[in-house]
Formats: sequence, structure tokens, C-alpha cells
Amino acid sequence: MSKQYHWTPAPGEAAGEIAAIAAAVHAGHPEAEAVFQNRLSLYPEGCLLLTERASGRAAGYLLSHPWRRADSIALDSLIARLPEAPDCLYLHDIALLSKTRGRGMGASGLAAVEAIARREGLNEIVLVALPGALRFWEETGFRPAGKAAHPSYGAGAACLMKRL
Repeated sequence: MSKQYHWTPAPGEAAGEIAAIAAAVHAGHPEAEAVFQNRLSLYPEGCLLLTERASGRAAGYLLSHPWRRADSIALDSLIARLPEAPDCLYLHDIALLSKTRGRGMGASGLAAVEAIARREGLNEIVLVALPGALRFWEETGFRPAGKAAHPSYGAGAACLMKRL
């Protein structure tokens, strides 16, 4: 694991930084800055920035929140409120700038997400994996969730889950 970067709570005003990273990492799957602000506002406990220790600059992010595994979420959509009786933690995204890859930051981010889920008493994490990321998620213990990804994610996207 790299000592050059670390995961920190995302401040409420980080939506612009997150949107810039998302645009660089997921150019083919754009989301409005309002989506990131929405997640930061709804569940700040599940939003982290990967920051460079020396400069404090953001080099990645992860967004997660309690959800219901049966309910799909469209790409680039706002959520009015979190469910009253969630049964999983939904991992909206982990995005890392290329300079941080291969340093264990994805794995350490996933460990942080698992800790959030456990703290909430949730024993399952659900996410939508884009085709290029399927191998990473499978290698970290995610399996098909038994439902299709929302069509807004495009061909080849898969809904995956991991039991804790």
C-alpha cells in the first residue's frame, strides 16, 4: 500500500473535485456535479477522497450509501432520500486517477467501504461494474447479484454483490 496517498472523509464542498476526477476516469459515463453533491449530502459517512499526503490534492474518490438491493439506480440520477430499511450498502463508485493505480488504493478503498457497511449493520455490498472493471471486482470477491444493471450504464455493465 502506498504511503503517498490516503483515504479521508470527503468534505461537503468536494463535489467539483469529484466531478473532475469522474470526468477523467469515466469519460464514457458522465455524471453531473449535482449527482456527486447529492451523494455527499445524503450520506457523507460513505464519501471518501483519496488524497495525496504531501499536497492534499484529491487523486480519487469513493461514494457509497445504504440502499435496497432490489432497487436499481440509473447512472447520472439524483436520489430523493435513502431507504428507511436498507439491506445493503450501494457502492456508487470508486474512481482513481491513473497515477494512483497499482498501489493498493482500490483494495484499501474497498476495505473502507466494507468497514462502512459493517458499521451500518449491512452484510452485503452491491455495485454496478463497467466492463473494464469486472476483473478487479471479481478478484475482490464480488459475484453476479442475480439482476441486470440499470440500462443507463450501457452494454456489458453488470450488477455485482459481495457478502461480508
